[in-house]
Amino acid sequence: GQSAAAGGLKCPDGSPAPAGMAGALPLPTLPLPAVVPKLFAAQPEHVMEDAVLWVKNLGRYEHAQLEALSEQQLQLLLTFCTVFLGQKTYINNPFLRAHLTEVLVLFVPKKDSGATGYRSSKMASVLAGHTLARQYLAPYLMTFFVDIEFSGSHAGFYDKFTYRQNCLRTLEHIWTIPHFRKSIVDAAEDPVRFESFANFVLNDVIFSLDEGIKNLAKIRQVELMQRDVSGWGAMGAEEKKDKLAELRAAEGQGGYYVQMANELVHMVNYMTEDPRLVAVFMRATLRQRVATMLSCCLHNLVGRGVELKVAEPEKYPFEP
Repeated sequence: GQSAAAGGLKCPDGSPAPAGMAGALPLPTLPLPAVVPKLFAAQPEHVMEDAVLWVKNLGRYEHAQLEALSEQQLQLLLTFCTVFLGQKTYINNPFLRAHLTEVLVLFVPKKDSGATGYRSSKMASVLAGHTLARQYLAPYLMTFFVDIEFSGSHAGFYDKFTYRQNCLRTLEHIWTIPHFRKSIVDAAEDPVRFESFANFVLNDVIFSLDEGIKNLAKIRQVELMQRDVSGWGAMGAEEKKDKLAELRAAEGQGGYYVQMANELVHMVNYMTEDPRLVAVFMRATLRQRVATMLSCCLHNLVGRGVELKVAEPEKYPFEP
């Protein structure tokens, strides 16, 4: 440990590695070499996946144990997630990269009881001071947001929303950190990456709002049936069971997609506070997509107040 620190090894925040720190390594230079080293390529992928899933579940079920790690250990964990999230040639399995977003979101402070994340000032502090994440995390999250569209899984269309939500919540948090915000704005200078990212964001706004509203209409329909005491009482037990199952499914899906739409629209809103990003969204290649998104949202919302008037809109949360 003494010789390692003396040799110039650094923690992920750029500070000298303390003597005796297990696993102290120099920060990698990104991007990694295009040719994957044979020794790395020979490693079974499940070795990395097992470790990532273990950390993810530790954060979900035993978060105090994750908090008990030293700051240096948490910095190394964040380095690992940042590096491999952005290196597609090193990790062929898109869902392994997806699990990295589930670990990254553990560094995001929890905003409310329904959000993924934790009220962890320690982990948030590690993220805020992480040199490598400051430069690369935002563009890597944007790249992954696009890549997960093409996972090839039969369930990939629906799975992608869960992983994209992790990206949204991480990006929202780092937007509040000035030196991280710069990396988000700088990422827009890559027109191919940012325009692909923005296109999928706008597509997801349209889809999520449409799905959310469809399910709210279903909820309203079943609630009206239940209010009709004589009609509801005349239904057979099996028919009632089916209607209640429809209601539970619509409540779950409606709440999920409305929340997703809220987070996507919120991201477009805060990003366009910066004039440089406004200019990007107004490029010829994007402004028609922005107009289409706004038109679809208005079409879905205007004039449908009664149809979408569910008993408890705050459950979903639907605040048009």
